[in-house]
Amino acid sequence: MARWLTARHGVSVDEKQVIIVAGLQQAHSLVAQALLAPGMNVALEDPCYIGKRLLYEKLGLHILNLPVDEKGVKLFGVTFDDVQLICVNPGCQVPTNASLSLPRRRKLVTLAAQTQTPIFEESMFDLLMLEGKSTPSLLSLSGGQNVIHAGLFAPALGGGMMLGYMVVPWPLLPAILDAKLILDNGLPWLEQEALARFIDSGDLDDFLKRRRMSLMRRQEHLVSAMRHQWGDFSIFNASQAPRMSWFLPGPVSDSAAYINNARKLNLHIPGDYPFHSTSSKSIPNLDRLISHGYGELAESEIDKAVQRMAQSNILST
Repeated sequence: MARWLTARHGVSVDEKQVIIVAGLQQAHSLVAQALLAPGMNVALEDPCYIGKRLLYEKLGLHILNLPVDEKGVKLFGVTFDDVQLICVNPGCQVPTNASLSLPRRRKLVTLAAQTQTPIFEESMFDLLMLEGKSTPSLLSLSGGQNVIHAGLFAPALGGGMMLGYMVVPWPLLPAILDAKLILDNGLPWLEQEALARFIDSGDLDDFLKRRRMSLMRRQEHLVSAMRHQWGDFSIFNASQAPRMSWFLPGPVSDSAAYINNARKLNLHIPGDYPFHSTSSKSIPNLDRLISHGYGELAESEIDKAVQRMAQSNILST
């Protein structure tokens, strides 16, 4: 895996720097236990994945909210003088799906370096970029310095593949390894061996090419089906498969009411994120943002799901 990561990010990654984890939530738990203590400050995107926010709050950490707009986290006037960790998902921010622009990525790396504040970089959907060229990761832009890069294979290989990894800078490695030994005593070896062979043989890269083509067709089918039901609607971001975020059209008052209606029809749409945001003005109509995946649905299932989605938009609240 180290060779694959080196080639992907253009920085030298030693196999000893790679820690295998059972998902990104465990990665956050490891980093928090290793590097942080109650009362310290952690910077999070606002809004962000609610499980991540709850983790840091439960650990007694103070949250510095970084508002998100269409170009990712806003950094104007931000300093990290008294921040002990910065957590961002630059490739496909959850829940907005915004991608952090290259100028902001460079600025974030510079700001963090000035205060020696570690950056936790999530990489969930970066393997499946659909539009244009991929933007360099923070790991790449930092030259491997001061950035903990954490990736997850499930979005590309399927929800059952919860194996992930962290690339940890040498100075932080001993503390995070100690935390890993405390929290678990290793992960199933068979999945790791199979995945390692899949990567080393080049089969993963070949699979990703086919997967992108398949997801592009599914996304086109999804958008076409939604326009058939609703006419034109506004897409916020759909460049990272298998995710799409869009603004709710029609009579339902906001995404909270829409999601409540969807549950009545046995349709689960993750989306409580906007209600936990303290910076809703960063993205106009954030309270009408809907964000979800589509990668596990066949085209026939997409049609059925969109029909229920349309019903959810007209039910009385």
